[in-house]
Amino acid sequence: RDITERKLAEERLLEANQRFDLAAESAGFGVWDWDIVANTLVWDDRMYALYGVRREDFSGAYAVWESAVNPEDRGGAVAALQAAVRGETPFDIEFRVRVSTPYGDEVRHIKANGLVLRDAQGQAQRMIGINYDISERKKIEQLKTEFVSTVSHELRTPLTSIRGSLGLLEGGVAGELPAAAKSLINIAANNCERLVALINDILDMEKIASGRMSFALETRPLLPLVEQAVEANRGFAVQHQVRLEIVSPLADATARIDPDRFLQVLANLLSNAAKFSPPGATVGVSLLRSGPRLRIEVVDHGPGIPDEFRARIFEKFSQADGSTTRAKGGSGLGLSISRALVERMGGEIGFSSVAGEGSCFWFELPEVVLELATVPRAAMAAVVPGEAPRVLVCEDDPDIAQLLATLLMQAGYRVDRAPSAAAARRMLAAHAYAAMTLDIGLPDENGMDFLGGLRASEAGFDLPVVIVSGSADPATPALGGALAIADWLGKPIDAPRLVAAVTRAVHRRAAQRPRILHVEDDADLARIVAAQFGGLAEIVEAPTLSTAKDALSQGIFDVVILDVGLPDGPGLDLLPVIQGLVHPPQVVVFSASDPEASLERRQAVVASLVKSRTSNERLVQLVRELTQHAFEDETQPASAKTGREIDDER
Repeated sequence: RDITERKLAEERLLEANQRFDLAAESAGFGVWDWDIVANTLVWDDRMYALYGVRREDFSGAYAVWESAVNPEDRGGAVAALQAAVRGETPFDIEFRVRVSTPYGDEVRHIKANGLVLRDAQGQAQRMIGINYDISERKKIEQLKTEFVSTVSHELRTPLTSIRGSLGLLEGGVAGELPAAAKSLINIAANNCERLVALINDILDMEKIASGRMSFALETRPLLPLVEQAVEANRGFAVQHQVRLEIVSPLADATARIDPDRFLQVLANLLSNAAKFSPPGATVGVSLLRSGPRLRIEVVDHGPGIPDEFRARIFEKFSQADGSTTRAKGGSGLGLSISRALVERMGGEIGFSSVAGEGSCFWFELPEVVLELATVPRAAMAAVVPGEAPRVLVCEDDPDIAQLLATLLMQAGYRVDRAPSAAAARRMLAAHAYAAMTLDIGLPDENGMDFLGGLRASEAGFDLPVVIVSGSADPATPALGGALAIADWLGKPIDAPRLVAAVTRAVHRRAAQRPRILHVEDDADLARIVAAQFGGLAEIVEAPTLSTAKDALSQGIFDVVILDVGLPDGPGLDLLPVIQGLVHPPQVVVFSASDPEASLERRQAVVASLVKSRTSNERLVQLVRELTQHAFEDETQPASAKTGREIDDER
């Protein structure tokens, strides 16, 4: 009887092993067994096939597997394996291997999982796991990425032209429209915006999934951004007969964020709150301090979140029900995108809701405590006629400070020197400066944090600042942008460029219309942009890279609006040409795709705008801000517009 039971047990074990082998084979799994103590491996037949190794050539040594892994992936794979042995994390990783086949070498993408077996003392003895080939999945993902990229280029430009044309018609460029035509134009414009939003959401989700979503983190005060988001979404709320109100502002709240991504998150929350609020309701926005974090809350008085929907509310394409989608619109991607953006900025997002009473969506970010510069408005007064403009040189190296001062004094400027951020604050409070040079590596404070504090104050946001730095920090922002950097000069110092940069910042050609070079191969879009500038600027159109180079060699421009995809080469190839000019114009990239340029090239760009995300009106507004003084002379006295008003528009 004992023999019979043993035989039955052996048969059951054999059947179980056969079932496992059949399941692993049908799923394409290769099974491996690593004796950790002896450091030897046992593979099944599928493992040999996956790695392109013959059984008779396999020594069973762990080193054989390690050497088969792609050198770029080897370090991560070995580290993950050792972490699993130590009991820190499960072994779950992807890597590449190069395999010899009858048709030549090929690269395979492998997914690996494993389980560690331990003795009674908890010491790792064996590790058993599986490998399977995910190369086809990777090919499909690549095809998807290429398709999304095609959508990005092929849809964004025509949509921009359509949206711009409809905007011009609504604005009366073709004369007064009949009431029926106005209604049709309005319908077309609204649905164009819906299509643009859908495309942008899909592209954002693809970037997040592939890890290609870029972030330009800056230390910024949050209240101005909250105010900007509320103002930007006020028109949408009015369409739903809802009022947006900041009910709890916090003036001294500062965090390290990407301003554009921050505004995108708030826009998603505000638009959702407006859509689901009853007519006549108020959506409250609060900026609060919650321990070491800053908390932004958006509270509505809508129907609330159904219990059965709460667990998946942040999932992709999630919506409470189909009727809501049809009635309110939306792709179901906004909250999923918002969660990813907040988490990438080091924060957390969540919500609370009471059925029939409303919802509160919130996100929290780590607070950055800064000693902000407080500069009196008097210190930022205009240059006194008849006196040499005064420039502040903030540089801790005395020799370089002396060199900068000498070069600027020879050019006719009065110069003061500050060896630290604290000294610069004191001098800015005591004197009126026409411009400032700033080193990044100050002894008492990071130069970019100092500049962030200066820009956060009502008095200091419009002081022209030229960065003079011996190194390029990948975390620093591009020229212009939120910190309004006039130019970025490296060390050793290019004396003519230094003087040109300061002179350009201090003495803009106010008596002339600004000259703008628009490098764009889409003739329809170029005409629309030119029409929106009207007579306030001289627009020179360049449909190719070569014609743009010719235009730059023959005249001086204030701004270049640059498309990335040109018929005779990449638009970014124009940047070295621009930076080589004695008076390089400011560059605004306006393209169908998000340009992934090198650090050196990004620093040559004031702003990078995506066509489907940026209205033509916003492009025109940005260029007007960059050439502010020239536009003011065309429309009103410069003194008639205060710095605060300009900042609010920005």
